[in-house]
Amino acid sequence: KLDLKAAEDKGWRIRETIKYVRRKNKMEDRLREILEYIEKKSANHDFNMEEVDEIAEKIHECFVAPDNFEPTPIVKITEAFGIPVYRTKNINVKHSGNIHIVDDKCEKVGKEKIILVDAEDVLPQQRFVIAHELGHYLFDYIGSDFQRYNQPFTCPYLKDNHEGKNEKIANRFATSLLMPAQLFIKEHNNAVDTDDRKIYVIKYLSRLFQVKEDSIIKRIKEVKVNEREKAC
Repeated sequence: KLDLKAAEDKGWRIRETIKYVRRKNKMEDRLREILEYIEKKSANHDFNMEEVDEIAEKIHECFVAPDNFEPTPIVKITEAFGIPVYRTKNINVKHSGNIHIVDDKCEKVGKEKIILVDAEDVLPQQRFVIAHELGHYLFDYIGSDFQRYNQPFTCPYLKDNHEGKNEKIANRFATSLLMPAQLFIKEHNNAVDTDDRKIYVIKYLSRLFQVKEDSIIKRIKEVKVNEREKAC
């Protein structure tokens, strides 16, 4: 006897699998295009902040549906670039994280590329550090001699120095990836409509985007939202 319910369920699973594979292939194609664009540009071009924002938002679009808000899945994103993340307590006291490519740290875990992050940092800080290190991979490694000649590459997240150009670019990329401008403005305005006290808005956005409160304060200034919050 034909079990129609079982046949329907099987058909549904097959259709969902096909849709998943198609989405995955499309995402991989878009990420490959982004890498090719960066590699081509990096040979004779310094990226400005607007270009960094654009690249970050294109990556974000690959992983987060525009009509379904969720915090940026940063570990999922790094893994899509072939970079697993490891949380460790055994890290330089001056660093919050680091990216390693074809060096001894990679050999220990049998990977070509890894990001290490301080396991003792709070989760919002870990998320920012991971995104920051992905920025170093995209803007300092892709298209460089390190990549061309397969040389070891590392670029730590320093706890007390972010003044260099490369550090500022990695910070801007992390900020735009974790808090895309238009989405941030939308959620900021929603928060103000609910409660216009500045302390509420900052804490709400910090929980929503899973970033530190000082990152929210900086982002408000960067995207030049119409600040309607009250001081207290």
